[in-house]
Amino acid sequence: MRLKCERPSNLNLTSEVQADVRSLRPDEKIREVMKTGGLFFGLALVSVLIPVFHFVLVPMFLLIAVIFGIKAGKRNERLTQDVRVTCLNCASEILLKPVSFEWPLEFRCPQCAEPHRLKPF
Repeated sequence: MRLKCERPSNLNLTSEVQADVRSLRPDEKIREVMKTGGLFFGLALVSVLIPVFHFVLVPMFLLIAVIFGIKAGKRNERLTQDVRVTCLNCASEILLKPVSFEWPLEFRCPQCAEPHRLKPF
């Protein structure tokens, strides 16, 4: 799939990137939600055992489980392999690992910390 890489601060600077992107099936989305939400739900269960702090930690982890679970459920696409992008600011190479995401895929250059965005053409 052809993708357009752009800098949000300067939309005139763009480059083209080739990447394998596929849509997540409903069972994969449910697995992502369960994995993300389940991690924080498990932390909430473990924090029950911590005296005094459990009054704050349990509700906090339960709230985080819901919020991150909802965010994970909104991810519809997945990069299937590593993608190499050239930074539009410092020209260094950025390696994006396979990840689930929603459009646009936003990331930062590790060298100059300039934000970038990938969108389909």
